[in-house]
Amino acid sequence: MKKIKRLPAGVFAAAMLLLVMHAPARAQGQDDPVVIQLGNKTITRGEFDSHFNVAASMLANRRHMTLRDEDPAQLEKLRRQYLEIRATELVILQEADRRLITVSKKNVDAKVTAFLKALRGKSDETEQVTLGRIGIKSEDQLRDMLREKERIQQVTEKLQDEIHIRPGDVIEMHHDMKQQMATPEKVCVRQILVKSEDEAQKLKKELDNGADFATLARENSQDSHTAKNGGDMGCFEKGWEKAKTKFEQAAFDTEEGNVAGPVKSEFGYHIIKVYKHVPRHVPTLNEAYNEIETELKHEKLPEKISELRSNSGVKTYPDRLGKWSPPQQ
Repeated sequence: MKKIKRLPAGVFAAAMLLLVMHAPARAQGQDDPVVIQLGNKTITRGEFDSHFNVAASMLANRRHMTLRDEDPAQLEKLRRQYLEIRATELVILQEADRRLITVSKKNVDAKVTAFLKALRGKSDETEQVTLGRIGIKSEDQLRDMLREKERIQQVTEKLQDEIHIRPGDVIEMHHDMKQQMATPEKVCVRQILVKSEDEAQKLKKELDNGADFATLARENSQDSHTAKNGGDMGCFEKGWEKAKTKFEQAAFDTEEGNVAGPVKSEFGYHIIKVYKHVPRHVPTLNEAYNEIETELKHEKLPEKISELRSNSGVKTYPDRLGKWSPPQQ
């Protein structure tokens, strides 16, 4: 069954694209005003920019750039969008506290290892250099960042699980989407590829007289990649880019267990054996029910998070952000 293509999930989708970190607390003052307030918790402009600088640096790093290479106007626009994203994250983290959600040291250790490996790639740079590229000063800050991200993820998963979907909505979506969810027709084939039609005809006669296809493929096929596997090319769907014209047509026109060919292509002459033929399948309601229900919950998740935020009383003060300048790198 083909997976339903998910649509962007509003603020939550944007939030999950940006990794964030815990920054050291800074004293509030005239030059460092509060930009987010959630109950007794306040985030100053300096604290917020520490988060934003890491998030923006990571986005730039993925594009093999630094913050100073990015368009300042676009970064400023992103910074103001990120203020609302960060406020939403703080609300979700407050919910994590209420639900007593924690993340084990073992879990964080694994995430730190995976994060550093992905960020470092094949380079042999030190951990300090790797983290420095995205504005993180220590592994402790990285651990806080990843712990926070995991807690956000756990809360959003629980919120999604708690969303109720009416069976009628599932039935309606199945009616509308079942054709898009269908798995296309496909065949699984073996081949023998030779240079001349005469050679192909000779091998076809041997197969008609009971010769083993896999053995002949190993001994005669010019395609070394498939020959060693008895000519097995695996399975492909209609329109497969490597199965051109006559080859594809012959494969799909041949019944399971039968041999077709010779079929000429730019590579030579093919003898084809279809060992499995899977017809196109439109999933029934029972087959698709759980996937559709999950998708509908996913679509309603931003509404659930928005409701959580509205009830939290969180306030943002974009007018206090002032002008941003990139950190020294």
